Amino acid sequence: MRGRLDFLLPAAERLMAAVAARLGTASPLPTSPPPRPAAARPGPFGAGHERPPLAPPSRPPRSVPAGLGASVAPSSPASKGLHYVVTRCANSGLVLTPHVHDDGKWVVSPDRFEANYVRLDPGTPLEGWFAKGYRLRMSNPDRPEVGASLIQAASIRGRRPV
Repeated sequence: MRGRLDFLLPAAERLMAAVAARLGTASPLPTSPPPRPAAARPGPFGAGHERPPLAPPSRPPRSVPAGLGASVAPSSPASKGLHYVVTRCANSGLVLTPHVHDDGKWVVSPDRFEANYVRLDPGTPLEGWFAKGYRLRMSNPDRPEVGASLIQAASIRGRRPV
């Protein structure tokens, strides 16, 4: 709304002038209510009471490799090849690898619709697909409840330079 103040304030004044003219009063209504003294405004918890301290949010422990560059375990998927590290939401830090479907294939797709999926054998070079704007479907096999996501090429780590 701040960006529209130059429009909203004159519109409010015009509206109040129209209401005043309709009511037959000589002066338009005030543009803002008069300020009340601070003592007359008790807080939501009553006069003289402080806000109770907020409890820290509870989060489930993460299964996250710390600092993905230097301290990734040699046996982790992130050290072997294609991977993506989630950076937002409750799953931040979770490592995703190419999702292997029931038929043993990887999927690339330009969008989320299954009709546009292209199924590829694992290990197939993906750079040609990435150049066309396709994304790779990735998941974490240890956390199936998270689900698979389409990840764009710029975010995928472990790719070989062309």
